[in-house]
Amino acid sequence: NDSLSSKLHIYPNPFTNSTIIEFDNDEEDMYELIVYDIIGSKVRIIDGISTNMVVLEKGNLNPGVYLLELRSDSRSIFGKVSLIFFE
Repeated sequence: NDSLSSKLHIYPNPFTNSTIIEFDNDEEDMYELIVYDIIGSKVRIIDGISTNMVVLEKGNLNPGVYLLELRSDSRSIFGKVSLIFFE
């Protein structure tokens, strides 16, 4: 649908513990969030997302840059997030 924004709103970015990813989902489609490390390996999948936001927790992710793909049956939205570490 051309009226939908194909942009992820990610905040905070960079993040230390968790970040919120918001996107247009007026149709309440079912999405999955796929998190890739910088070399393209899948490091996390969150599925069953039917709202317009998802929280990405640090969990076992190492500091670095991650690529995000939010995917439904009809579209994919891409973004980038940085995880930083504070002593």
